[in-house]
Amino acid sequence: YMPTKRDKVWQAEVSYKHHGTFKKWRKSGFKTKKEALIAESEFKLNIQKYLQKKYTLYEWFETWAEIYKKPSVSIRTYQKYINILVNIKKYFGDVRLDKIKNSGYQKVLNEFAKTHQKETVKTFNSRIRSSVQSAILDDIIKKDFTKGAILNGIDTKQQVFLNYSEFISFRNYTSKSTTTSTLALYLMIMTGLRFGEVAGLTWKDITTDKLSVNKSWNFYTNEIDTTKNKQSNRTIPIPIEVYNNILNLDKGQKYIFDNGTGKPITNNAAQKQLQAIMRKLEIDKPTIRPHSLRHTHASILLYNGVSLYAISKRLGHASILTTQETYAHMIEEMEVKEDDKILTTLIK
Repeated sequence: YMPTKRDKVWQAEVSYKHHGTFKKWRKSGFKTKKEALIAESEFKLNIQKYLQKKYTLYEWFETWAEIYKKPSVSIRTYQKYINILVNIKKYFGDVRLDKIKNSGYQKVLNEFAKTHQKETVKTFNSRIRSSVQSAILDDIIKKDFTKGAILNGIDTKQQVFLNYSEFISFRNYTSKSTTTSTLALYLMIMTGLRFGEVAGLTWKDITTDKLSVNKSWNFYTNEIDTTKNKQSNRTIPIPIEVYNNILNLDKGQKYIFDNGTGKPITNNAAQKQLQAIMRKLEIDKPTIRPHSLRHTHASILLYNGVSLYAISKRLGHASILTTQETYAHMIEEMEVKEDDKILTTLIK
């Protein structure tokens, strides 16, 4: 299209194909025909760069999330999309979007599934697939390499946690430490807090007998954030021994588990320390991670007869249903034990 004059001003107009259909871009208010032509040229150049660029999967997902998700979802939800970029970079590197085959994509999913729960794998795949389908509609690629993908992952029943004797060994070893990352892991297994909640703790949040959870550290924005949900804001009782052991840390720091820079220790640092402790204690659990200590805390309470309601409240779950679903396999095992106890009682 050529610029047209309307009421003493010029209007620029460009027709282009987007999502498989033709659309028009218009902008008016130009004083001269030349200005309108320049605007048309600039738009054509930008839209062609967008539609014809040879994106890597990382570049396309980042672009897609900004265009399609950022304007329509909450900041917290958008951050979840951006967080996926870390794993896209780790598992796909700089591979171009148009070079990924179904088999190559499946191979990556299989690798990702070795260390992630099945639900996490499903989320990872569904978000990548949404971006890929948009790329097809924009004629950036021709084929959906995510179609027919088989999703594996660590089943909830295979969640990694320490058994009771391992818990005792871990508790006794970490409680004697003066190392920041080790004591952070100690607090996790003794309270069931999420790692972000532990990282965000300040000295005013802890007393001799209770711990107040009212914020969380966001490792992607590197700043204090809200907790996961309303129920996550909670006060939980703690043994005085926990408070006394935490006192080994410097009370002059901004955060209890400060890494010396005015910011909390990172999940990566905690993971490395956890692996070192596992080797020291000769506990063979190669896929264990800090979050596993939260599961351990819950399982110890569950097997010792603490009510599901109390555990749910302590963990800061949004609903007791979340607790039931997360620890369903443990509850089933306990029900079998209780059934045996009932039968034994009846024939005594």
